[in-house]
Amino acid sequence: MTVTWQAADQYADLMGLRVRYRTWGNPHASTTYLLVHGLGGSLENWGLVAPYLADHDGYVYALDLAGFGQTVPQHHRQARVGRNVELVEEFLRSVVGRPAVIAGNSMGGLICLRVAGRARVPIGGAVLVDPLIPLSPRHRPHPLVAAAFTIYTVPGVNKAFLRMRSGEEHLENNVHEALKLVTTDVDRIDPQVRTAHLEVARARLGQTGTAESFLAAAHTTLLHGLRRRDYTKHGRSIAAPVLLLHGDKDRLINVGTARDLARRHPDWTYIEGAGIGHTPMLDQPEWVADNIREWVGDLPATG
Repeated sequence: MTVTWQAADQYADLMGLRVRYRTWGNPHASTTYLLVHGLGGSLENWGLVAPYLADHDGYVYALDLAGFGQTVPQHHRQARVGRNVELVEEFLRSVVGRPAVIAGNSMGGLICLRVAGRARVPIGGAVLVDPLIPLSPRHRPHPLVAAAFTIYTVPGVNKAFLRMRSGEEHLENNVHEALKLVTTDVDRIDPQVRTAHLEVARARLGQTGTAESFLAAAHTTLLHGLRRRDYTKHGRSIAAPVLLLHGDKDRLINVGTARDLARRHPDWTYIEGAGIGHTPMLDQPEWVADNIREWVGDLPATG
């Protein structure tokens, strides 16, 4: 691989936000990508996948959603899922400027599904990587995940819980535990990428309203996880090609829900990763990139 995972921060002023993003590769490459992180994440989540895509005739964008990374909202409402859907659409229009393959993980997968379903901006395809999928009585999340989201929904308790765990003294442990939850083997994560996540978390200590923004995003994500009918409507309205990738060891979104979703959409391409957790981009970045590239290779050029 000739493209490094490191890239310079860039910023775009969109919808009253200073949006941080990075790019990799040749702007004249045959395929353009936009990578979207999930709840509690940042563009660093995609740091190991982006260069692989760029190294194979791809031009790659990754951004920090409102309320995450270094995209600081003026008000926590800007971190809601619906507002971030609009932000991704505006980023595609104003920064990318051409049809791109959009790829999102977890909450980012939900956002990409909605962007694709709304069809207000042209895309070349949508890649849903362990996306949020509505809860199913037959396929429940890990008990720790269920407990955490229960806490996030209780007014007063939720903010107290987040603030209790904030501060420099908790930083390394918080990052480690978060990565441990979403991967199958936290010790296998590239040390440089782990350090990059720690640096982002440290920078966020100086931001205001991080707890409120996180909770706004978490609350609206949870609501979408309960609205099966709306989710189905958005999925069925997608005209663009869809690739669904899911790890069979995902503790947040049970793989059974992904299998059910794939059965409901036989026109989608479904690929399941053995021994992979909720963030395949950290567990097996080459697996993610290889599957995306092979799938894109069968699509019309996106420009």
